[in-house]
Amino acid sequence: MKISRFFRKLENKVGKYTIPNIIRYVLVLYLLGAFIGLLPGGYLFYYQYLSLDFNAIFHGQVWRLFTFVITPNLPEASSTGAMDLISLFFFVYLYYLIGTQLEQVWGSFRMNLFIYFGLFFNLLAGLFLFLVTGDSYSIGFSYLFQSMFFAYAMFFPDQKFLLFFLIPIKVKYLAIFDGIFLILQVGLTLLSGSYAAAFAIVLMFANFIIFWLEFREYRGKTFTQKRRKQAFQKAVKRPANAGATRHKCSICGRTELDGDDLEFRYCSKCKGNHEYCRDHLFTHTHIK
Repeated sequence: MKISRFFRKLENKVGKYTIPNIIRYVLVLYLLGAFIGLLPGGYLFYYQYLSLDFNAIFHGQVWRLFTFVITPNLPEASSTGAMDLISLFFFVYLYYLIGTQLEQVWGSFRMNLFIYFGLFFNLLAGLFLFLVTGDSYSIGFSYLFQSMFFAYAMFFPDQKFLLFFLIPIKVKYLAIFDGIFLILQVGLTLLSGSYAAAFAIVLMFANFIIFWLEFREYRGKTFTQKRRKQAFQKAVKRPANAGATRHKCSICGRTELDGDDLEFRYCSKCKGNHEYCRDHLFTHTHIK
C-alpha cells in the first residue's frame, strides 16, 4: 500500500540516522521530567521556560518545541511518597518492555518514525489549539505512551499483565477499557462545546492510526520476517507436482500438508532463510 512504499522510500533516504532502541532515550527524558518535578519550584521552572507555550515560541523561545517533552510527572519531594516512586519504576519498566517488543516487530527505523510522528502530531495539536483558543496547553509524553500501548495491544493482544500485581488480564482487554475512556473523554469534550480540544485529542493519536493502517496485516510477525518471506516466495517457484510444499520446518521437517493449523515463520536472528513451525520458532538454536 502507499504508506508502505512511503516508509520504504523514507528509510532508503534517511535510514542511516536511525536511533536503535530509541525507547531508552524517551524514558530518560521522562525520568528527567520526574526529577524536575521533585525539585522545589520544579513545576514553576518548567512552565516558565520549557513548556509548550506557542506565544513564547513565536517570540523566539524555539527550544520549547523540544523541551516540552520533559514534563514534570512527580510531586515535589516534600509530598512525594514511596508509592509514587514505585509507580514510576514500574511505569518505566513496562514501557521499556513495550517499546523494545514493538521495535522487534517493526524494526528500529519504523519505531523511530512512530515516536517522531507521535511528537509531531502532539505539536500540531498544541499549535491548533493555540490558533483556535489563544491558549497553550501542556503536552508531554502521555498521549505518546497511550498510543504506544494501543499499538502493543494490536500486536500482542493475548499478552497478560498482572492488574494490581495480582489479577492476570490480557492486554487487549486493558486496551479496550482504555479506548472506552478515551472515547468518553472525546465525547464529553464535544458535549462541553470544546470542538477544538476534541479534535486535538484525536490528532494526537494519528501516529497510531497511521501505523495501524501500515501493519494491520503484520500481527504476529516481525517486519523483517514478512519481507524475507515475500522475497523468498518471489525467488522460489513452486514445483508443478501436486505434492510440493511451500513451507518446511528446519527442525522437525513438517510442512503445511501435515496439518491445516500449522503456522510457519522465518527467524530474523538466523543467517539465511530458515523457516520454523510455531513449536520450534522460539526454541531452536540460531544459525550464525
